[in-house]
This record gives sequence, structure tokens and C-alpha cells, in this order.
Amino acid sequence: MNSLKFYCILLSLLNIAIIILAQEDPTYTTHSCGNAAMNSTYRVNLNLLLSSLASNATRNNINGFYNTSVGQNSDQVYGFFLCRGDVSNNVCQNCVTFVTKLATQYCPIGIAAMIFYDECHLRYSNSNFFSQVDPTPYWPKGNIQNTTYEPQRFNSLVATSVVDSATQAASAPSGAKKFAVNKTYIDGFQSIYSLAQCTPDISNSDCKKCLNTVISRLPICCSSKIGGIVSAPSCYIRYEISEFYNETAMAAESVPPPPLPPVTLPVPQGKYNTVIIIILSAVISFIVILIISFYTFSRKRKSREEVKNQTNFVNEEEEEDLLTYTWENWNSGPNLHKLIDPTLRGGSRNEMLRCIHVGLLCVQENALDRPNMASVAVMLSTYSITLPVPQKPAFFSRSTVLPETTSSLTESDQSRRSSVPFSNNEASISELHPR
Repeated sequence: MNSLKFYCILLSLLNIAIIILAQEDPTYTTHSCGNAAMNSTYRVNLNLLLSSLASNATRNNINGFYNTSVGQNSDQVYGFFLCRGDVSNNVCQNCVTFVTKLATQYCPIGIAAMIFYDECHLRYSNSNFFSQVDPTPYWPKGNIQNTTYEPQRFNSLVATSVVDSATQAASAPSGAKKFAVNKTYIDGFQSIYSLAQCTPDISNSDCKKCLNTVISRLPICCSSKIGGIVSAPSCYIRYEISEFYNETAMAAESVPPPPLPPVTLPVPQGKYNTVIIIILSAVISFIVILIISFYTFSRKRKSREEVKNQTNFVNEEEEEDLLTYTWENWNSGPNLHKLIDPTLRGGSRNEMLRCIHVGLLCVQENALDRPNMASVAVMLSTYSITLPVPQKPAFFSRSTVLPETTSSLTESDQSRRSSVPFSNNEASISELHPR
């Protein structure tokens, strides 16, 4: 029972550590800023917009997308965030909160910006771009490492994979994420993983148009590269030779409810709480738990080895097996203190004697004297039945060679005696054959 509680606590702490570690800073990809400078009114509206985006990146935002606007006329600012389609709500919320706090640092004076992170991206502008496809400008970025496979075949497989992802993403049902992934095998050991996503406010035809545009830019940055990404304001495509998306989350997706209406109310700015201290605490706790678990496992393993040694017991001086040892101590007493493991001596003496008694009955030489399973169950469940007196077990018997005659044995006799100390009752031992 204590062991069960310990492992429950261990699993709980591990879950907490995983959740905390999962909330680490998102991975930066690229960003772009507009050239025109903002005035003070626009800056105030932008801060209100960023606060609204952060407040709506909640666990209830199943779609991973939200757009809104703040202000009027020339000072009106439009913005949205889009989370990668396979990330959890917690990861989405963490990414959007992180990016909105840094947006004005990336673009301190520009009235427009695109900020891309691996887990989410954010866009704002003084122009209304909602529900409008915008495949340009685009930002290509390729891995510095080239493939070790034949380049022409590798590039062809990359194209097949990303086109398939784009086709699926542009065929999403109404209200669903325009997001899809694909896995294309290179050989038996390696695959290409691709991902395509559009903002859900554009039509499927516009999504397909945007994705086709960014796919056509892949050769510019990423020919023969083991990974690459091309981002645009309304869509992006990415591929790698290692699985970078959450395939399990994709399988569990369902059609989300309609998006929430735009909210323009500001959210109070709070201090950005770091999780470094919590992470360190969780890691230290995890290490301590591992040490305790290793110590507990070592003790249990040692205990199992001791039990195993006892079941394979052999008295080297008297050439006894465990069954003979048990019979002799039973027949001469019984000497219960020699038959019971020290850890069990606090239990019921009568129950222990009865278990040993029934066990000896089960190894009688005459099969008719051995109880069947139903009889054994009755014998162990009640004391109202008088048990038969067991006779000498059948499986093993001690050598008939007496110690006094040892000196008169020939050398070959002594060799035979040392190599065959017991006589087996072949009729009582089942021979096992493989299937």
C-alpha cells in the first residue's frame, strides 16, 4: 500500500514537472517591421490590441486563432494571432503571451509587423487585412545541413510531401483549422515530415493559392536541405526529416465552435512571471525522486534475489534440496522457525503451518494422495477439515550412500556420488517441450 502511494506521488510530481517544462519560451523564427512610424495615439491603440490578443489566447480558444481591432480612422490598428495547429492550448497561450510582450521591442516604431515563432505568429497593421489572402511578402529559411540522399530524389519527395499537406489544409471543412501534416517515407529508416497552415479567416481557394505560392519559393532557400520553412502573412509551409509536430494531437482534433467576437477592452498589464525557479525546483525534485526510486528498487531487487536463493536452496554439507529440507524440519517438529522467512514471523502460526501442510500433500509420491485444486481451496479456506498426514515427498530423495561408507568407496564411486547427489522420481516430473 505504501509502495502504491509512493508511485502515485511520483507520477503526480512528474506530471507537474512536465507541464512546467512544457511552458518554456517559444522558439523564434523571424520577424518583419513596417517602415512608417506610429504616433502616440496609434501606440496606445496598439498596446490595447496586444493586451486583447493576449487575453483571448486562453484555454477556451480551441481554434488557436483570434483577430480584433482597436481605434478609429487612421489610428485604427488591426491584429491577429495564429497558433500552430497541433500545439496544446497551454502552449498556444504561453506563446501568444510571450510574443505580445516582445512585439514592440521587435518593432519599436513601425505601424505594422509580422512576428513568427515556431509555436505561433502574430500580425498587426493599420490596414484591414482580415479575411484577405496575402501570400507576399514571404520569408524563406532553410536548414544549413544538406541531405545525404540523392538530391534530385530527395527534392522530389519533399515536393510530394508539402503539396499533399497543402492540399489537405486547403480542404478543411468550414470552421475547422486550415492545418495539415504529412509523412513521406524516404526509405525504411528515414521520412520527410511536412506541415501546412493558413489563417482560418480566408477561404479554401485563397488558402490553396497562398500555399502554392510559398511552396514555389522552397527551391530558393531549401533545395537539398534537410529542413526548411517559407512563411507568408496568410500561410506557411514547413518540412523536416525529424518529426517536429504532435501527431497525437492531430488525431484527436474535432471541429471547433465559431470564433469569439472581437474584444477591444484592455487587459491590465502584469509582471511577466518567469518559470525558471519553478523549473529548477521541479528538476531537483525529479532527481531526488529518481534517487529514492533507485534505492527502493535496489532493496526490492535484493529481497527478490534472497527469495530466489531460498527457493533454490541447497545445503552443501548435507546435500539437501529445499523439499528435503522442508520435509525433515516438518517431520521432526515441525521446526517452524526454520521453515518461515523472518519477515513473515509476525503472522499467524496456524495459517503458516496449514499452508506448509497442504504444500507437502501436493507433492506426495502417490498421485492419488495429492489433493486437487478444489480440495486445496477448501483446505486453505477452513479449519473444520482434518488434513491427512503427509508422507515423504516424491520429487527428490536423499542419497542412500551413508557417510560411514564413504571411506570404502572407489574413486569412480566417489565421482559418481558427487555428480549425482539426488535420485529423481521421473514419474513425478513433467518434461517441457517447446511449441
